[in-house]
Amino acid sequence: MKFTAIGSQNCKAFSAFLSRGGISEDKLYIGVIEDDKAVGAGEFSCEGDLLVLDSLFVLEDYRRRGMATAMLNEFVELAKRSKATGIWTNYVQDEGADGFLQANGFLLRKDCEFYRVPMAEIVNGDACQAIFGKLKEKPEDKHRVSSFAKLTSSQKNSIQNALFQTGLEDAGEMIASLSDPANSIAVFKDADKKEIGAVLLTEVTGDSVTIKYLANIGGNPKDLIYLLKLFWGMVVARDMVEKDLVFCTAEQEIKQMMDKFAGHAYTPTGSMMVAYRVLM
Repeated sequence: MKFTAIGSQNCKAFSAFLSRGGISEDKLYIGVIEDDKAVGAGEFSCEGDLLVLDSLFVLEDYRRRGMATAMLNEFVELAKRSKATGIWTNYVQDEGADGFLQANGFLLRKDCEFYRVPMAEIVNGDACQAIFGKLKEKPEDKHRVSSFAKLTSSQKNSIQNALFQTGLEDAGEMIASLSDPANSIAVFKDADKKEIGAVLLTEVTGDSVTIKYLANIGGNPKDLIYLLKLFWGMVVARDMVEKDLVFCTAEQEIKQMMDKFAGHAYTPTGSMMVAYRVLM
């Protein structure tokens, strides 16, 4: 077993183990090699004086050999040298992940409920269509909308500041990390697009569409419904109806809204966990 830093020259060999199939300049990567082939990788990022464990993966045939722990220890040493005070991660609760993290000195706590439901169940549902049918759109509404791919730097900063005010401390990093900004939508209060109304940050993967953040900053419920109507329309237009919708929330309002659109109450698929380890 040996380790290597993952960069532009060798990322292709490790692409199957990376969350986006490639590398980003604002992240740290380490790969593990065994039997002269790439068998795993770790992905980390910095957040202030903390190190964030984004992902850690080892091929199934090579697990239980201490590779994941060894990769983690490599990054812990790097974090200590950079004067980081701690390392944290969040994940969908799993017995194996719980045991691994606790064995490596992490403290665990439940963060919020995790839901994974068929997108078609909502998009094609009678309840959803009935809600949208009551929405009275104005001619200028379409001018209040923008995908994140078309936002100016000033508009992005405005949204980032607004999200920060709602308590999303890593708003800037979350917006910057969007792999395809065209899949995230902002609805402004007026056609000048100077003041944000509602915002939806999403990430699309092979089998799912994940709502990373949903906020009705302006407080107008019609803006939130309009935003979701645009989102469902985007899902249909881009042939994503067969994917699952993934969302996590501790907010009862958001959960009740998703239930209303589906026409029935969802039950959690699992729980999102937060794990933290102090670095001495």
